[in-house]
Amino acid sequence: MKRRWLAAAAAGVCVVLMVVGCSKRGRTPAKAAAAPVGEGRLRVVKPDLPRPEEVAGPSHQGAVETAGLPVEHGEDEGPQVLPKLVDGPWADARVGQYATYRGAEGATLTRKVIKADDETVKLEVVTSVGQMKQVAQVVYPRRVPEGQDGQGVPRGASWSRERLTVAGRELNCRVASWYEGRGSHRRLCKIWLCDAVPGRLVRSARGRGPQDLSVTLELVAFGG
Repeated sequence: MKRRWLAAAAAGVCVVLMVVGCSKRGRTPAKAAAAPVGEGRLRVVKPDLPRPEEVAGPSHQGAVETAGLPVEHGEDEGPQVLPKLVDGPWADARVGQYATYRGAEGATLTRKVIKADDETVKLEVVTSVGQMKQVAQVVYPRRVPEGQDGQGVPRGASWSRERLTVAGRELNCRVASWYEGRGSHRRLCKIWLCDAVPGRLVRSARGRGPQDLSVTLELVAFGG
């Protein structure tokens, strides 16, 4: 009987230690594997952190420059310099600004700025397909690590210029092109960006090649 009691007590102690350990890391075992995916998951850079901290939305999504800042030294690594931050897609966003897009099969997407401070911008994102509507809120940082423009454009993409007319306005766009996948799954991706549009996104397209592109998202109205 005593051996059974000791075994049960030891098991209870292990459970307590596991719970305490998880609580110190700020999550429970059941939630540790959860990683919501979707438009708006973003990493917001805080001034006192070397790496961004994920928030609900993006997402997005402090300004810290490397010049004049101390560097961190690991025990087994050399000095590590904090990433340089540059203006992101929402650097100049103001409350009330919006951009509406047309997607595939009659879907529409509207992103509207509902809150903004010196570091982040909160958007209300409304997606509509027929009578169905989904509303979400995401947060984007005003500044992002250099080389990460917040639009998913990979390093090595080719860039060009193109003019598009949207809602009666002519937009001078930067166009990024790159390939994803291999073999029969290889696809060309293109994205049009313009600083005059909240969030910069104007159009995105995907296809087997330059002559076989299908528009996946296209700007139809913006303002604010």
